[in-house]
Amino acid sequence: MADHELRLVSKAVQEKDIKPALERGIHPTWFVNQQARTMWEAVIEHWQKYGVVPAPATLRDQLPGCVLLNVAESYEYLLDAFCEWRSNGLTVEAVQQANVLIDDENYIGARQTLLRSLVAIDEANYRGKTSDLDLTQTVDERIAEYIALRDLPDGLRGIPTGFPTIDRATSGLQPQQLITLIAAPKVGKSTVLEALARNIWEVGKVPLLFTFEMSNSEQSARLDSMFTNIAHSKLTTGRIDEYDIRRLELRLARLKKGQPFPIIADPGSTSTLSGIAAKIEEYQPDVAIIDGVYLMQDEVTGEYNTPQALTNITRGMKRLAQRMNIPIFGATQALQWKMKGNKLNRDSTGYSSSFFQDSDVLLGLQHVDADDDEETDERTLRVLGSRNCPPVSVTLMWDWTTATFEEYADE
Repeated sequence: MADHELRLVSKAVQEKDIKPALERGIHPTWFVNQQARTMWEAVIEHWQKYGVVPAPATLRDQLPGCVLLNVAESYEYLLDAFCEWRSNGLTVEAVQQANVLIDDENYIGARQTLLRSLVAIDEANYRGKTSDLDLTQTVDERIAEYIALRDLPDGLRGIPTGFPTIDRATSGLQPQQLITLIAAPKVGKSTVLEALARNIWEVGKVPLLFTFEMSNSEQSARLDSMFTNIAHSKLTTGRIDEYDIRRLELRLARLKKGQPFPIIADPGSTSTLSGIAAKIEEYQPDVAIIDGVYLMQDEVTGEYNTPQALTNITRGMKRLAQRMNIPIFGATQALQWKMKGNKLNRDSTGYSSSFFQDSDVLLGLQHVDADDDEETDERTLRVLGSRNCPPVSVTLMWDWTTATFEEYADE
């Protein structure tokens, strides 16, 4: 019998407490040994029926011959050890299954098997990290927090986006939030995300920008344009003059002295939630920004841009934001035929309603008028839906000749 399984069951009976294990999501199917699984099922059934964990004698009456150990280790240690043991077992099982598929030259199936295993392991390790609260015991702490909020800059709980009207409505980008921006194709989702990343960096925070549509050189040129207010077209066509060169040297010197500003433009390794999670672990950003969520691959189904795949991805992004304790800001496409009166609404997201359901804040970007000129124009940025703030709308200056993308004076 696997030692971790028996020790965990014995600890629950010894401590007369099954709740820590249930909070970690320990399920009978996690047990490999049939006797340990049967014992665990009996403990759960007794607890559900009588509200208490069965005594050792009671369990032996129900299951003659079952073995219970006298366990000295702490409950928390045993839970961590059990989850680690299960993760190792899942890894071995996934590799064995993948090897069989590789022998059959089914390399896509092998990759999908390994990816699904990573999702299962990540889910198992995350489950149960709850944050319980007794409302009656934290009154003083909450009052102190409300008073402290009064003294925050602009009353923001989170990181400012650089769009003041949106910040005042949402109180900034807050840890564990999923924020989604939607727009029709070619309206400027990527531009808003780049401006957002620059604004986050300007306030001393670390943005981590994922892009599935542009190369690193394309992204860096666009951001250099925003940092220096030199026309993007001048940078990319070599039409800069001596004044522009001096401005580049002066204004980009700050980048060399500041905090990191990582950009990930490798869809081959980061188009899955596991890949994104690995990069977040590596760079430890204050905000993760994902341009092109609809281009990501679902690790469960192996599919791209299907309703089920997108639902799995948005659910996973929300869990990832909670686990990493940072805001995650993603962008996806809106569908023209789902816009009412040529205006975005919360149902305009393409292919899946989960973007609205899972997002703490849903933003929409569209042209102010019917003019589709992306170089010099205006845009409207709106809060289409939010858990905690009313709908607001702001007009953005949109000018690539000076690389200016900001809201007009206070609205």
